[in-house]
Amino acid sequence: MKDRNMTVDEVLPADQQEKKSKTQRKKEMIELQKLGEILVGLPKAYLNRIGLPPDLLEAVLYAKVVPTHSARRRQMQRIGVLMREADRDLVEKALADFRQGK
Repeated sequence: MKDRNMTVDEVLPADQQEKKSKTQRKKEMIELQKLGEILVGLPKAYLNRIGLPPDLLEAVLYAKVVPTHSARRRQMQRIGVLMREADRDLVEKALADFRQGK
């Protein structure tokens, strides 16, 4: 029988101890989607030279020309998903460089 005074660290395996809550994961996904929205606002020439992954670059460029609101919303969600796989530091650095005029 397990001891009722055991801590979570003693009961759960190491890989499950560091799991994020659903709320935390959702907040992170929303932040990534917002970063993607900022990318959509950048000029095409700048986007082409900052080194985004090809799938993400294609999705961002397509979002610039999507005609309807609902299609744009879906495209922004897709960009959010692609942002999870992208290097967040690269994107944030590119945005900072753009704001500084580099």
